[in-house]
Amino acid sequence: MAYYKDGKIYGSERRVESRAAGSMTTTASDYAKFVENLMLQKGLAHQLYAQMLSPQFYVKSKRGFGPLKDSLTVDNDKIHLAWGLGTGLFQSKMGKAFFHTGHGEANQNYFVAFPAKGIAVVLLSNSENFERVSNLILNACINDYYSPLGWLGHLDN
Repeated sequence: MAYYKDGKIYGSERRVESRAAGSMTTTASDYAKFVENLMLQKGLAHQLYAQMLSPQFYVKSKRGFGPLKDSLTVDNDKIHLAWGLGTGLFQSKMGKAFFHTGHGEANQNYFVAFPAKGIAVVLLSNSENFERVSNLILNACINDYYSPLGWLGHLDN
């Protein structure tokens, strides 16, 4: 089951057709294995990891989604916020990091990995309220105060 912000039940969501965004169904355990393999650069060609984990373009927008996605800023320059191939990238006091996020109607998720520290966290949620508390969960789990949650809009609520 998934839940809207007001607590009403959304139900479950299962797409029957694939699409680039939002059609992956997985478990926390399998997603964590995927993130771990990215951190260890295990299972794919080195050249592919180099592209996935290297900036393909730098982020200059105020937000990743919503009305501010087309507004430009230099605020992200200090953390070198960028996109590789399929992963968001940034730099922090814990070293280089990569992340990804997504959400459906009432399902939201986020992962972040800090390879130099050997730590990562995968967060899968069945509530629209997840983004409002994602920073608290990241801080409690791995002492992450660096993820670009402001850019993602998580801190707007």
